[in-house]
Amino acid sequence: MEPQRKGMLENEFFTEYGEASRYHIQEVIGKGSYGVVGAVIDTHTGEKVAIKKIHDVFEHVSDATRILREIKLLRLLRHPDIVEIKHIMLPPSRREFKDIYVVFELMESDLHQVIKANDDLTPEHHQFFLYQLLRALKYIHAANVFHRDLKPKNILANADCKLKICDFGLARVAFNDAPSAIFWTDYVATRWYRAPELCGSFFSKYTPAIDIWSIGCIFAEMLTGKPVFPGKNVVHQLDLMTDLLGTPSAESIARIRNEKARRYLSNMRKKPPIPFSQKFPGVDPLALCLLERLLAFDPKDRPTAEEIGFSNLDDLFPNKFTITLSDPYFRGLANVDREPSTQPISKLEFEFERRKLTKDDVRELIYREILEYHPQMLQEYLRGGDQASFMYPSGVDRFKRQFAHLEEHSGKGERGTPLLRQHASLPRERIGANKDSNPDQHNEFEGRSVESLARSTLESPTRSQQGEGPDHASVTDGLSKSKYSVRSLLKSESISASKCVVVKQKKDQEEMAMLVDPPNGVGNQGKHYFSMWQTLFEIDTKYVPIKPIGRGAYGIVCSSINHESNEKVAIKKIHNVFGNRVDALRTLRELKLLRHIRHENVVALKDVMMPAHRRTFRDVYLVYELMDTDLHQIIKSSQALSNDHCQYFLFQLLRGLKYIHSANILHRDLKPGNLLVNANCDLKICDFGLARTSSGKGQFMTEYVVTRWYRAPELLLCCDNYGTSIDVWSVGCIFAELLGRKPIFPGTECLNQLKLIIRVLGTMSDADIGFIDNPKARIYIKSLPYTPGIPLAHLYPKANPLAIDLLQKMLVFDPSKRISVTEALEHPYMSSLYDPSANPPAEVPIDLDIDENLGEDMIREMIWNEMVFYHPEASAN
Repeated sequence: MEPQRKGMLENEFFTEYGEASRYHIQEVIGKGSYGVVGAVIDTHTGEKVAIKKIHDVFEHVSDATRILREIKLLRLLRHPDIVEIKHIMLPPSRREFKDIYVVFELMESDLHQVIKANDDLTPEHHQFFLYQLLRALKYIHAANVFHRDLKPKNILANADCKLKICDFGLARVAFNDAPSAIFWTDYVATRWYRAPELCGSFFSKYTPAIDIWSIGCIFAEMLTGKPVFPGKNVVHQLDLMTDLLGTPSAESIARIRNEKARRYLSNMRKKPPIPFSQKFPGVDPLALCLLERLLAFDPKDRPTAEEIGFSNLDDLFPNKFTITLSDPYFRGLANVDREPSTQPISKLEFEFERRKLTKDDVRELIYREILEYHPQMLQEYLRGGDQASFMYPSGVDRFKRQFAHLEEHSGKGERGTPLLRQHASLPRERIGANKDSNPDQHNEFEGRSVESLARSTLESPTRSQQGEGPDHASVTDGLSKSKYSVRSLLKSESISASKCVVVKQKKDQEEMAMLVDPPNGVGNQGKHYFSMWQTLFEIDTKYVPIKPIGRGAYGIVCSSINHESNEKVAIKKIHNVFGNRVDALRTLRELKLLRHIRHENVVALKDVMMPAHRRTFRDVYLVYELMDTDLHQIIKSSQALSNDHCQYFLFQLLRGLKYIHSANILHRDLKPGNLLVNANCDLKICDFGLARTSSGKGQFMTEYVVTRWYRAPELLLCCDNYGTSIDVWSVGCIFAELLGRKPIFPGTECLNQLKLIIRVLGTMSDADIGFIDNPKARIYIKSLPYTPGIPLAHLYPKANPLAIDLLQKMLVFDPSKRISVTEALEHPYMSSLYDPSANPPAEVPIDLDIDENLGEDMIREMIWNEMVFYHPEASAN
């Protein structure tokens, strides 16, 4: 890096905090929602380290508390297998600072990248990696700490295969006299690594066994190169677990306190366990023996990392047995001298968890933590002095200008060092390093993901990563729509003489489909074959694919023309639909629902292609009307949205939802990405995979529906009974997003989601929370600090006053007081558009209650019967 540029970067990072002379920045290696990360050299020690600027720490007390918890834990937990904070820069002002600069040891990758980039990991790697993880976990649990978010991305790796656990933002310290379990303890750990007792909310309290389960999942992923339980939701997660482990014993099920979870598991079809030697062929039998114990369904049957000598843990967590690191699998590695332990963390360190904190409280506590890295200042502080860092030169204005330039123009680094196998137990020379950063939904940083801070702690997903999924189009030009009459709005061609949405396809979506020969040269009658995105499409000859337009977890979509009708359509291929029952049932529900619902504001299912073989087909091809984009793309674009646009989009959404509710259906996943829009501003609701009958019997895990940002309070509060009001709340969130061009409640997790809601709506009265049937939830809501709320008119000062009034009626905390869809359509804001006579209800209610325990053959037959509706000629087959 040229000297002038290098010097500028150093000043940009450090001028305000007076420590530019100590650290020489090499490059910017990552940007994320919490700030910027730089790779630097510490001139005092000669070490390469990573410095992370966490910006605007105190904007939300919940985020600041998480940062406080983490820097405190990383100060107290000093272990070779835990990432180390080297230093925290002293801020210029004790009472007014907003940003924090944390210096971490620099690591080269994370375990996710190592697993992803290497298909030649040897048994020695598996053994050494697992040994380090359990050695660290033994230490963490001895300190009475639960990590609660162990996954490959939170395990850093360096060139000599050394691992270090990071990201303690969700960690908690357990004490014997804790008054009750942590509220919503099941909303911890990333789903694929979440223990059964968390997925099913089995118990009021949990044990360190949740971390042991996560380690088991990580170990299995090392062995196979892919996640062992990649569930799409918690019910699917439990299904995948029981598919491998078998149905839990009656004794294990009987101990579960959650009645719904107990009933779900009791009614589950009996599954035999799959032998681990069959699931993981060729793996060391000692490794499999250990893995089976780590992945025991019942937490009491799961071993712990070694905790010998800490009787307080035996008292706190009874009914356990221990696994020492001298397990036969670790023969040749285990050495008690290399397995340091520790004493439990003092309650005094975490007294702040027991009280309500203001921003000033958290700022003072974080400042006190920072002083641990500045001994002279700490002594002054403890003597009662208030010596801030005025002794350092300050350059706040200059710093802010330069740092803004840095954030805008910094380059992206690449991993430069391959992983070397230098440990004695790793005889081969190299593990090839993947030089590509990971683009999936968990990667919070642009740029180099191999450095420790790019995968480090104190961060949450960026908003774009919590959005609606793959972008299939982007909107580039402004929406223009002339004034309209009540009647003309029901005819999309009357909105404007010209198209109001101009769609620009992404470059990687301009690939045309290629006509190919059928597999093995033998095709099925009436079918032809195309290849796109390395995927084979076997489709009816009347459809000619043009190009792929999107892909997601459930399949690939291409645009096509039906040459019989000359109609443009979208074809979605759902691959291997019977690979798991959850996906198959979701597909079946959508087929049943869209066959019955025919409405202008609900996407139309035009056709379902008949497979050649009734009893063995695996793939399903759904043919929808073709739309240009979705509301998420429009909102995030730079084009202007007028009041007319917001009003018309909302009107169509409410109109479609009124029809859906009249059919006795809850959508349960309304969000901008599930609202398709075409060039005339027509809006259509799609994605009914989570829809259910509104009067049906309570579904297991019913709170795990709706994308979090659009999830109603009654779902966040785990209320058993809910109704159409959950969809109304989602509509309110979407409407607010239209008005403000950003989500109104972009929560990082469920508790933060609730706090953001109350921050806007204000503190709830006893009458407002009377609907909450969970006592702990009610106590939690009442424990939150008082807030008067933020008037919606202040959040959206340019919005029509009638729009604000309607939005207020939608975003009501108590679902019983929330406006209904019909009432919303009758609101004065909608009066110029809504005509009750032009909006008839559905003819008959639709029943989507399907037995969750149906076998594959029965689900296949039911899907076949749905297909026959579109192809009556096939009914004789």
